[in-house]
Amino acid sequence: MPDPGPNGLATVPWNHASLCGRFIASEALFALLYSFFRSGHWPVARARAVGGHGTVHRWHPRIHQGTPMKIDLPERKKLVHEMRFPVRWGDMDAMGHVNNTVYFRYLETARIDWMVAMGCRPDPDGQGPVIAHAFCNFYHQLEYPADVLLRMYVSDPGRTTFETWGTMERQSQPGVICAAGGATTIWVDFRQSKAVPLPDWMRALVE
Repeated sequence: MPDPGPNGLATVPWNHASLCGRFIASEALFALLYSFFRSGHWPVARARAVGGHGTVHRWHPRIHQGTPMKIDLPERKKLVHEMRFPVRWGDMDAMGHVNNTVYFRYLETARIDWMVAMGCRPDPDGQGPVIAHAFCNFYHQLEYPADVLLRMYVSDPGRTTFETWGTMERQSQPGVICAAGGATTIWVDFRQSKAVPLPDWMRALVE
């Protein structure tokens, strides 16, 4: 097994980099991976450089780190909502920590709570927000029991879109971000199934 390097990583020669398995939610990416499977030709992921070497998890010597997939929250954003909630026992998985998918539920709940508080309830016959892209960066594990503070921010209004962001921290450890994510939100006319300009009242909220 390679010697562990900084941050719990071990180094291996650069030319040994290989594809890191990921859970893929995007249908387009799934289709692409399926085509690789059918053809038998798999791409090789580019490893992150650490002193001229690729990196590999200390606990999983065969799983190499590819190019980091990380989106940083912008410095310029507007705080619009805070939500406090307990971690439920059922939020955890077999590894004893909150499952990655649950963080997206936390962010979704915060978005809906904020929209409802602003007087915009989901209405399939009217207009409202849909999510075009969502992500989450994981920094520290959350486990039961814990009380979480989720802060929601908005930024970058466009003609039909704006960005939402969220940070999650334990209330017992203020300022220590456990996870941070966001979503590109598009304003849609549901009957027409098409994007429409942001209403003036919504634009005023996110500017």
